[in-house]
This record gives sequence, structure tokens and C-alpha cells, in this order.
Amino acid sequence: MGFVPAYVMQLVPSMLGSEAFLETIVGYSLSIFAYLFLPMVKRLTLAITVVALIIVSTAVLGFSTLNLALLSIFTMFGLGLNSLLPIISRMINVEPWKIGPSMNLASFGGLLFPEIISITGDEKLSSTVVVLVTTIAFLLLVFKLQRTSIKSVNRTLISVR
Repeated sequence: MGFVPAYVMQLVPSMLGSEAFLETIVGYSLSIFAYLFLPMVKRLTLAITVVALIIVSTAVLGFSTLNLALLSIFTMFGLGLNSLLPIISRMINVEPWKIGPSMNLASFGGLLFPEIISITGDEKLSSTVVVLVTTIAFLLLVFKLQRTSIKSVNRTLISVR
């Protein structure tokens, strides 16, 4: 679910036409800053929430208006979200050997999502709905995982005492 904004942004060039090159250069250039600075945020849940809200709002407004600036910000944070996924994995103690199958599934999603969206006939609306639904589901999952990991840490602390 965290990769979905990156999958959907593959459709942006077909929506923008001649302005696609500029959006790609600006959005991908700005994403370097997101990759560098988002993992440095100490309050992970707050960072994920803010990034998710930015992704959803720029997707809804950007896809409906095809505004170059909004779509560049969507690209920046859609790619930047990927820098937080390894941190989330560590937060919930995912073993490294379990990451392989999820990466394969993510790669399959990278092929599947844009294809399904493009055959629906309305790429703008379908892209908006997919980003909205998966980002909300991603946020709910992160909050659930955080609560579970906090309970696990508390149980460990209690048993040590």
C-alpha cells in the first residue's frame, strides 16, 4: 500500500501531455529531499500521517485540475513515502528474510495498478480513488501496527520487572 502513489504517478505523463517532462523533472528532483529528510523525522507516526494527508490532498486536487505544481508535490511525497517503509518494517520487527516476498508483491503491484487504472477509462478519477483508498488503508495499518508494537514493548517491560 505504501508503494501505490509511486505506481499511480506512472500515469501522470499520459494525463499531462506536453507538460509531463517538466512535472517529472520537478517532482523527481524534489523527491530527493523527501528521501533524505523524511527518515530523519523522530515522530514516525506523525510524519506518516502528514505525508499521507499531503499525498491524498495533492492527488485529489492534482488529478482533478491537472495542476503541475500539485502533481509535482504528489510525486515528491509519493516517492518520499518509500523512504519510510524500511523504518516501519524495523518498527514492527519484520525479519529481513520476510521482505523478499513483499517486495515481489510490490513489484507485481507496480505492473498491475497502472494497467487496471488505465483500462477503466477515467484515469484521473480512478487514480484519485486508488490513492485515497490505499492511503487510508495504509494509515490504518500503521496505527494498528504501532499500537500492537507498543503493547508488545509494554508486556516485555512488565515481564522483566
